[in-house]
Amino acid sequence: MSIQPKDMSIEKETYCEMFGFEPSCVNDDIVRNFFTHHATEHLEQLKAGYLQMADINSEITHDFSSCEADCEKHVLERY
Repeated sequence: MSIQPKDMSIEKETYCEMFGFEPSCVNDDIVRNFFTHHATEHLEQLKAGYLQMADINSEITHDFSSCEADCEKHVLERY
């Protein structure tokens, strides 16, 4: 039983768009190594971004909760 190599077509397309290469000029191993090397780095940046946005979203929610309560009260009084 042989192991089939992963289809790198999407990664290769992305890589070529990022760096302006023609797909026929790029080896799958280069693409695979690039994404393997940068995956951890970008994942950490992505996680940090989500944590930062969570804090911002929490602040926004807190800031507008009284406004939302006033709107809900107004709607309930009218209907």
